[in-house]
Amino acid sequence: MQISISTYSFRDLIRQFWSFNQIGDKLNELNVKFVEINNSFTNPNGLIKICDMFREKGINPILLTIDGNNYFQKSDKNRKEQFEWMKKWIDAAKNSNINMIRANMGHQKLTRNFNKPLRKITHTFKPILDYCEKNEIVHTFENHGGISANIEFQILFANQFNSKYFGYLLDTGNYNPKSLIYENIKKLGKLIKIVHAKMYNFDENGFESTLDYNKIIQLLKEINYDGYLSIEFEGSLSPIEGIEKSVALLRKLI
Repeated sequence: MQISISTYSFRDLIRQFWSFNQIGDKLNELNVKFVEINNSFTNPNGLIKICDMFREKGINPILLTIDGNNYFQKSDKNRKEQFEWMKKWIDAAKNSNINMIRANMGHQKLTRNFNKPLRKITHTFKPILDYCEKNEIVHTFENHGGISANIEFQILFANQFNSKYFGYLLDTGNYNPKSLIYENIKKLGKLIKIVHAKMYNFDENGFESTLDYNKIIQLLKEINYDGYLSIEFEGSLSPIEGIEKSVALLRKLI
């Protein structure tokens, strides 16, 4: 497993006019050579320049995180609009040599009957997955609340597709309750393409106090996960201190 940092962890600093160049310098200071780029901080045309800058600093962009999605569309018109919106970002990822994207499923509350949401998301997603496959880009969905963070729906939806270009971004902090993460790692297994290592707070020994990362790392090893752990810091510490503690913890455990 290798450590990456999501630009989302720098969100407060970006709002204070930190540049991506400064983020690259900080990653090099931490000796972290992989970065996840969130589309909230750029646009499709600007992505190539950002990626080129990171690579010039020896840092490899490994994931484009795309917010603003809703794959639970009802009409053909809305499905086409979602496809066209995603196509711009898929093309940007391809042109920037990023081979994995992440999207949210969208705004669908948890329901006992999965038939309707499954039908809607499957119809919307199929042409998008086809386009990703054509461009050799892996499409992942994140457990991001609502039905997308229900393990039964995640597995049911994955069973609709048999593609090496589809899987899940596992966010360690997004199940409710958070303790579900431990059993859900086993349930998702090979469907996990990348992991968001969500960090909140740390104890006096430097361990994350909300999640048991020693257990999480061990469970990931048991399913032979050997991908990226992309840090998303969301705690009350300053971004720099939180990121530094997050990197130190993961280094200690992996």
